[in-house]
Amino acid sequence: MTTSCRRNTTVMIKYMLFSMNFTYWVLGVAMVAMGLYVYVDNMQPVRHVFHVILDPSIAMMLVGTAVFFTATSGCVGALRENTCLLKTYVITLVLLVVVLVSIGTLVVLVMYTDINLNISPEPLLRHALVMYREDSELEHLVNYVQSSLQCCGVGLAGYRDWSINPYFNCSWANKSPERCAVPFSCCKFTTGELVNLMCGYDITNTSSKAQEDVKDKIYTEGCFLKIEEHLKNNAILLGIPAFTIIVPLVCGIMLATRLIARIHTLTKDEEMYEGILR
Repeated sequence: MTTSCRRNTTVMIKYMLFSMNFTYWVLGVAMVAMGLYVYVDNMQPVRHVFHVILDPSIAMMLVGTAVFFTATSGCVGALRENTCLLKTYVITLVLLVVVLVSIGTLVVLVMYTDINLNISPEPLLRHALVMYREDSELEHLVNYVQSSLQCCGVGLAGYRDWSINPYFNCSWANKSPERCAVPFSCCKFTTGELVNLMCGYDITNTSSKAQEDVKDKIYTEGCFLKIEEHLKNNAILLGIPAFTIIVPLVCGIMLATRLIARIHTLTKDEEMYEGILR
C-alpha cells in the first residue's frame, strides 16, 4: 500500500472517529447542562453519599462529565493525531466495557444462580424511603416505581417499611399530618378514577380498623421483589439497551487502535522518506 493510500485511509478513520465522538461530546454537554438545571432548580444539598447515587440530577452531571472528557480526548486525539490522547481514550473505553460486562455478569449470577454474593441494593432503596420528602426528583422516582410495579416499601415488610421515614413514622412523637401513612403511589386505583393523595393515610396504624382491609386499599408487597421479578421477566428487553451501549464502545476502541497503528506507520514512512532524501 502506497503512502498516499495510507494517508487517505488514515484521514477516513480519523474523521469517522471524530464524528462519533463529537456526537457523544454534545450529548455529554447536554447531560451536564440538564442535570445542573434540575439541581439548581431543586437546590438540594448533598448530605450523604447515598444522595449522590439517588439524586438523578447529580447522577446525570457525573455521567455527562465522564462522557464529555472521554469524548473530548477522542475528538482532539483524532483531529491532532495525538497517540497519547488516543491511547487514553482507548484505555478509558476498555475499562468502561470491563465494568459494564462485570456488572452484567454479577446481575446474572445473583438472579439466575444460587450463588450468594452478599450484594443487595436494599440499603440504597431504604435510604430512598428516608429521603422521600427531602428531594422532589427522588420523590417522583419513588412514586413512579411504586405505581408502575404495583408495590409499596422495599423488603419483606412491604408497606410497613415506610415507618422509617420521619414524616410517615407511626410513633406518637411524630406530629406530621402524614403520621402512619404511606404515599399515594402505594394505593390501588381503578382506571379513570381520580387520584386521592390522602388514600394512604392511617394505613400503618395498627390500632385503626382500617387495618382490616389494607390489601384492598394499597399494594402491600415490597418493591425489591417486584424489581427482581421484573428484571427476570424482561431480561432480553433489558439486554438490548446494554448491547447498544457496548457496541459503540467497541467500535470506538477498534477505530482508535486502528488510527494509532496508522499514525505509527505513516511516521515510519516519513522518517524513511526523509532518510532517502538525505
